[in-house]
Amino acid sequence: MKRGVTHSKKIELLMAILNIPRYQAVGILEMLWHVTDQKRFHGDIGTMSNREIAKQLGWAGDPDALIEALVESRWLDESGPHRLLIHDWPEHCDAAVHMKIARRKEWFADGTQPKLLLPKKELAEARAFYKKHKPPPIVVITPTLPGMKLDGTPKKKRQGRPVEKNPFAEQFCEAYMEVHGVEYAPVVNEETGKRDWPSTGDFVQLVRFHKARPKVTPEEFVAVAKACWSRGEFANSTSKTIRGLCAYWASHVATAKALATRPREPGGIPQSSTGRDQTRSKGKKVTL
Repeated sequence: MKRGVTHSKKIELLMAILNIPRYQAVGILEMLWHVTDQKRFHGDIGTMSNREIAKQLGWAGDPDALIEALVESRWLDESGPHRLLIHDWPEHCDAAVHMKIARRKEWFADGTQPKLLLPKKELAEARAFYKKHKPPPIVVITPTLPGMKLDGTPKKKRQGRPVEKNPFAEQFCEAYMEVHGVEYAPVVNEETGKRDWPSTGDFVQLVRFHKARPKVTPEEFVAVAKACWSRGEFANSTSKTIRGLCAYWASHVATAKALATRPREPGGIPQSSTGRDQTRSKGKKVTL
């Protein structure tokens, strides 16, 4: 960020309009310039919709109010062709942006020629190009909307992973509901109305689990989970998720076997001399 910006009149105005503290106003501007550098390095930030800009900046309030405040405080300039431009972007952007545009033999959105900050091998060619050519005519671009392309046509929906039935996941979710009284990370497929995979992590771990332990049955999988859950408040959190049960399977099996051989209290929870089960991870012997 340029020196002096943090206490300039423009930032004071932005703070007053949005009723935000200085650190937040500075963060908004810093994010605005980073997003421009990464996504609209020609400075034509207005080719994104207000909603997209606000999302990229992490603004949780009204997107239109944010953009209006940035325009009123003169951090954004209104431009008919591009709707909005970063104020004096060619003057204040990094040297890397000038090099990127010059190597592509292009201009900034406002028609400004980039500084030719290039190595000697590329400099002569770039000078000759910009001496011979003029900026192309500006094309009016409609701001993008969610689900729409720049030309106004709808984007094609990506085909997600097809819903797969897996007895391990299905029985685990049913057992979780039975024991804990709440659904396990329910994800419902809008098209079929059926439960989808709880999470990508669960899906990946189950695939690996099947390859490593093909003889394990869904009933055994759920039985080990229930045994670990029987420890109540002392249960290891990794036993409460599908991916945790898969990743620490050997340790959980050892714990389940140990719990099955221990005397139980009237409430059904195995007795513990220390009040807490001490387990070791990944298949090592369990000390109870």
